[in-house]
Amino acid sequence: MRLRDLVRISLRDIGRQPVRSALTVLALVISSSLFVTLMTLGLETRSAIVEQLAKDTTVNSIAVTSTRTTGGAYGGNVQLADEAGGRLDDAAVAALGRLAGVKSASPVVNVWQFAEFSVSGYDRRFVARTNAVDPAGSSIFSLQAGNRFSAGSSAPQVIMGHGYAEALGLGSDPAVLVGRTIDITTLNNYRGHGAAVPAPGASAAEQKAFVNGSTKLIAEIVGVTKPAGNDNLLFIPLSWAHRIASTQIVNADGRTVTEDAITRDGYTSIAVQTSDSTRVRPVTTAIEALGFGATSKQAQIDQINQLSTVMWIVLGSIAVISMVSAALGIVNTMLMTVSEQRYAIGVWRACGATRSVIASLFLLQTAVLGVVGGIAGTGVGMLVSGYVSDRIAQLLRDQGLSALTIGGASPTSLVAAVALTTLLAVLAGLYPAYRAARYIEV
Repeated sequence: MRLRDLVRISLRDIGRQPVRSALTVLALVISSSLFVTLMTLGLETRSAIVEQLAKDTTVNSIAVTSTRTTGGAYGGNVQLADEAGGRLDDAAVAALGRLAGVKSASPVVNVWQFAEFSVSGYDRRFVARTNAVDPAGSSIFSLQAGNRFSAGSSAPQVIMGHGYAEALGLGSDPAVLVGRTIDITTLNNYRGHGAAVPAPGASAAEQKAFVNGSTKLIAEIVGVTKPAGNDNLLFIPLSWAHRIASTQIVNADGRTVTEDAITRDGYTSIAVQTSDSTRVRPVTTAIEALGFGATSKQAQIDQINQLSTVMWIVLGSIAVISMVSAALGIVNTMLMTVSEQRYAIGVWRACGATRSVIASLFLLQTAVLGVVGGIAGTGVGMLVSGYVSDRIAQLLRDQGLSALTIGGASPTSLVAAVALTTLLAVLAGLYPAYRAARYIEV
């Protein structure tokens, strides 16, 4: 019997029971659409998150701390207070810079003396989260507009995080900010650069006004960073930070003594830039061997990959269970079909049809049901996953967050869904086909 005849007879038999065939196909549509939806949300979400993190210019950077760290959820590492750590000073910077695979090592200092600031020409005020960096270090940020600090500069200059440009409506043209000044308000009782410390013998009122008052500092904007994880930071030259952290104290004998808190306490952290992302893990191990703590964006990506793998397995198991349930429905449907066509099977056998031909007829029916259900199911899955992706993006926008774009179902997953649905349908039809082939003994 020719293949064309087998297909024609199979389609005719499927059409004889339209309701039963439609319900069988519906079960396959539900299972295959669930497979496509879950796989898309699982795999594509991971790809979108990892891609977003990989775009960050700090993906090759490692933040070195003075004490060791222990793993936390989603990269939220915590420091161990009972671990003896190394001092973060110039000697530590030099030692880290000599490690194999390290491109640069730059000190970072948290400048806590700044309270808030505003940009000239704009009336909005922002909390001044500020880090001081070595002008020679290039691993902290990438610029979208302007220039870096000049070597050895101690002038009041800042490089703004891109988030401030966005808040001012200049995200697409941050170059407008370059050359403007910012008005910085310090914390009360500030004694660093620019502060007017009361002279010896000042009145109690003058002393109280200084302790309860803040200092105004003016700095020039020289650059704006690219969008990254440091969008909410200001950066200033390390030399200026030394002047800011130099506390002026008037002794009883009237002499003014200046103490540099950075020199006394060391750096807050050291930013290590590796030559490429593949060197992050071995360099992290080497840093920890020196007694320091180390955290990196790559560690967060690794944790996301591990979490998404578990999620993929769970979602995949749910989808496969759904497909197996649909396959069991096919077994039941085909057994009923075999029972109803026992007289037709006898006629076919009497006319010389072999057992393999009869088995092929029923297997072809299940294959047709599987292909139809798989194709329809992947279409439904594409629509559902696209809708869910749009809803997630909208929810993120409503919360004021950057929308995470989840890609649609990949061609590979669509082909896999159709192939898996067809395969399960054919496997489910093996036993009914065997029963049909052995139904009448001639």
